[in-house]
Amino acid sequence: MDLYPDIKDLEDDLEDAFRHYKWYFPDASIPGAYTCITGFNNSLIVGDSVIGIGIDRYLGRDCDYYPRLQIYRYIAARMNSWNIVPDCMYAWGASEWDLASMGYPADDVMTEMIHEGKIKYFEKCMMPEINDTVLFGFSADQMKFCRNNERQMWYYLIEHDLLFSTDQFTIRKLTGEAPFTAFFTNESPGKAAIWIGFRIVESYMMKNRDISLGGMMKNTDIQGLLEASRYNPK
Repeated sequence: MDLYPDIKDLEDDLEDAFRHYKWYFPDASIPGAYTCITGFNNSLIVGDSVIGIGIDRYLGRDCDYYPRLQIYRYIAARMNSWNIVPDCMYAWGASEWDLASMGYPADDVMTEMIHEGKIKYFEKCMMPEINDTVLFGFSADQMKFCRNNERQMWYYLIEHDLLFSTDQFTIRKLTGEAPFTAFFTNESPGKAAIWIGFRIVESYMMKNRDISLGGMMKNTDIQGLLEASRYNPK
């Protein structure tokens, strides 16, 4: 494909991200990676020791094929070359610390928020220079909304008893793919609750400097993590 006549830069960026991974996890094996055409079906295919990159899912937000395939514009906005390595690191983290296999004591909004926040924190550690708009797939305005309304969003979740809701529809509305988070107005980005989860994890790691990245990722005590984070948005 003309957009990728040479993938040397992609290889270099992926190698750099996994260099960080090896620093944090020196005993871990580095997966192999390859590009492939998936018929627009899969962005990434992750196995035990390999990551397959569906290059046809990264042809740019304005690719003519995407509207024909009924891919929503807010999703296509993240289907760019610069999203490949962040997506790889997210997918690798999500496979290493799979939500269903973690053994969390509850399946509720808070668990999903913090688990996804942990994966995003892992991704940030693998790519410390990444811009938050790319990390979260938010526009600049959506990122600004989150920063300006962090306290309001957090207290909305508390005051409406949403944090410990086990209703799957509620969980999806707060953490699933959507053009915006319905609870937080249409100016918010979809998955805004995951950004809050990331902020909780970020606060936890700042307040508990003795905790390693691996230790945090394996932690299944969501309530304990929240309390130890002393998260209190201003």
